[in-house]
Amino acid sequence: MAMGLMDALRQAGLDVPGDMSVVGFDDIGPSARAIYNLTIVAQPVSVMLRRGLDLLAGRIADPGLPYETAVPRG
Repeated sequence: MAMGLMDALRQAGLDVPGDMSVVGFDDIGPSARAIYNLTIVAQPVSVMLRRGLDLLAGRIADPGLPYETAVPRG
């Protein structure tokens, strides 16, 4: 989506990143191409998925578990 946004901004006559900055999520290979050189925020998807499944399995095993908020460590 970020690359599509960059294309649309350029077609509208705006300079990216001069007039507008764009940041993408979930690093994909084409975002590193020189035409995009997109700044990416990479999310630890496998870690997030594993933690979510652990929380779900715990809730299935014991529906009375207290609610929990997972906060990334950084």
